Amino acid sequence: APMQQPGATAARLYAGLCATAVVSYCSYAMCRVPIIPLYATELGAGPATLGLVMGASTITGILLKFPAGAWSDVVGRRRLLVLATLVYAALPFTYPAVGSLGVLILVRAVHGSASALFGPVAAATLSDAAPPDHRGTWLGTYAAFQGAGQAIGPVFAGYLLGAYGFSTAFLVAGAVAAA
Repeated sequence: APMQQPGATAARLYAGLCATAVVSYCSYAMCRVPIIPLYATELGAGPATLGLVMGASTITGILLKFPAGAWSDVVGRRRLLVLATLVYAALPFTYPAVGSLGVLILVRAVHGSASALFGPVAAATLSDAAPPDHRGTWLGTYAAFQGAGQAIGPVFAGYLLGAYGFSTAFLVAGAVAAA
């Protein structure tokens, strides 16, 4: 059977989700490594607390990824995608104001909700929108854009951190996600 070409609306959705994935995951990765471990250490974190700071976002992911898909079936995929992108964009701007490890752990947990919601809901959205004979290509391409953002983020963050310090690195991470 000939390959079915996606409609213009589906193609825009696909391109938009890929673009959102690269900037959102770049921003998230900028905060995650190397900024957060160094920031937590500067706030006085020892090895165990540093592990808790770094694991806080993963714990949120474990708790939210499973229900995220079900929630998107009930409240709509767009609402959860918008919520996740708002969290991606807003949270980096809060880090410079964090002055304690307890608050840093809380902010990390909230920041982790963005990827916990965005990942499964974006995959479900792409699966819904992709023509059946393009589904694997769309999901694979989306994953490549997400991975590119995750790879670029730490390198960019390391440069910003070394050249300009924590506040600038966090603010640029927020600006990247806001894009």
